[in-house]
Amino acid sequence: MEPELRERLVEAFGELDPISHEQFLGQEGAAEPGPGLVLAAPWAPAESILGMLELVSRTSGEWSFLWIRGTGPDPEVLSFPIGYIEPLTRVVERWDSPGLGPGLISFRLALSHLSRIRHDINNPLTAALAETQLLLLDAEPGSESEVSLKVVEEQLRRIRDLAAEMTPLRVPAR
Repeated sequence: MEPELRERLVEAFGELDPISHEQFLGQEGAAEPGPGLVLAAPWAPAESILGMLELVSRTSGEWSFLWIRGTGPDPEVLSFPIGYIEPLTRVVERWDSPGLGPGLISFRLALSHLSRIRHDINNPLTAALAETQLLLLDAEPGSESEVSLKVVEEQLRRIRDLAAEMTPLRVPAR
């Protein structure tokens, strides 16, 4: 990998330092726990990419597999979201199931579902928070009702903050 590209990746990902094939495997040949990145150079042979995808899929750590496409000043990166290894019958069950269905095995669909769910949570959440705050205005200071409403308000804010943390988990703009 070009030194300039490596420096940019380290700067961009911080503690998720780009690693080499050898670092991923460790000294015993077993996958390290992660988190980390496995970067595939544009010239990496297909069989090497498939082999590393297989290894990463068998780890319990939080690894991301990125294929760098191009070598210019701003190469494209294609992520390979790695799922869990499952029997084909379970994949078919998920595909045929109602609700999220194939979203459970498709990263693109999962991102789309997460984005929709986050949006759908925010509408009633905003209404509930507003109503709770209006009730707080009428609550007797120090009363049991005020204490309870403050607990509800705090929990609603917690849900709002958790939903906001999912904002980056969306389908990238094209």
